[in-house]
Amino acid sequence: MLRVAGLSKKFIVHVRNGLVIDGIQDISFTAMRGKLLAITGASGIGKSTLLKCIYRTYKPTGGIVWYTSAAGNTINLANAEEQEILDLRRNEIGYVSQFLQVIPRVAALDILTSALTRVEDSNKMAKEKAQYLLEQVGIHKNLWSMYPSTFSGGEKQRLNILLALAGKPRLLLLDEPTASLDFKSKEIIMELINDTKKKGTTMVGVFHDKDAIKSLADNRFDIEKNQSTAVS
Repeated sequence: MLRVAGLSKKFIVHVRNGLVIDGIQDISFTAMRGKLLAITGASGIGKSTLLKCIYRTYKPTGGIVWYTSAAGNTINLANAEEQEILDLRRNEIGYVSQFLQVIPRVAALDILTSALTRVEDSNKMAKEKAQYLLEQVGIHKNLWSMYPSTFSGGEKQRLNILLALAGKPRLLLLDEPTASLDFKSKEIIMELINDTKKKGTTMVGVFHDKDAIKSLADNRFDIEKNQSTAVS
C-alpha cells in the first residue's frame, strides 16, 4: 500500500543565517496492506519527521512516497497537490500524534460524534457509535461531557486514537501511541490497534516500547540502518 524511496527532508534555520539541518536522508521501505510496520531508532534521529513527510505536514526535500488509494490509483504523496492530500486525509489516511489537539472547550463526546458524522448515516447514529467507542476504551461516562484538556494522559491518547479511527482510514500513521502511559492504558491502546489491524488497516508507527513492537508489529524498520526486518 505504501512504498517510500529515497525520502529526504532538510530544514533551513533562517535565524541561524540559513543553516541547513538534515531531518532524514535517503529513507526507503515498504508497508504492506493490513500489516503494521514499526519505525525504530534513537531519539532525535527523525522518526517523527518521517511520519510527517508521509502525512505531508512537512513537504519532503527529495524522494517519493507512493500510496495506492482505494480507487487503485498510485499517488506520490511527496508532491501531490494540497487539495488531493486534504481529500486523502479526510477519507483514507489517519494520523495519531503524540499530543491530542482538538477544539478547546468542546466536550469529548461532541468531538468524537462530529468526527463520526462523516461515515455514519445520521447524527443520532454517530452519537450512539461515539458513546459505544468511548465506553469500549474505558473512558468513563462522567468524562464524556468534559473537555479533553481535563483528561489524564492515557484518556487523551485513547480519544486521540478514536478520532483517527473515526474515518475508517486505510492507512494509519502512529507517533509513539503507547509512550508514557500506565500499564492499563497501554493495554487498552494496544488492543485497539490490534483490532484495527485485523480489520485490514495498514499502519506505520514510531515505537520505543519493545513489548509494543513484539505485540503489534509485523515488520520493523530501523531508521538508522535504513533496513527492514520481520518481527519474530
